[in-house]
Amino acid sequence: IKDKVGTDRTPTMQDKCQLTYLNAVIHETQRMASIVPLSVTHMCSEEVALKGYTLPKGTFLLPNLDSVLHDKSTWGDDAMSFRPERFIDDNGKLVIPEQFIPFSIGRRVCLGEALAKMELFLFLSSMFQRFQF
Repeated sequence: IKDKVGTDRTPTMQDKCQLTYLNAVIHETQRMASIVPLSVTHMCSEEVALKGYTLPKGTFLLPNLDSVLHDKSTWGDDAMSFRPERFIDDNGKLVIPEQFIPFSIGRRVCLGEALAKMELFLFLSSMFQRFQF
């Protein structure tokens, strides 16, 4: 942060694209410590066949986001380890897999997602800029 932003000003959203590792840390934190492990309840509007199971019309579904965010087939055998590098490709660019869904997906995605992401970035970039942990 000090290399990219310096210490004479507070980080802004315009700095976000330059702070790849911080963005990876934020994503890994959201993946590991989801504050909402279950998504909003959904209901089948028609009968659905899924992997050998039949879900009748009217069935309520409660998606488990934690199971997706900790799935070893997506995140690797170290899925329960904090490793921000999993969000950075070989070229040093931020990569966000489609399985990264801490705010849920679709029409029922968290309305505060954009605000939460902005606040997390601004708060953490300022904290890491000014303090040593």
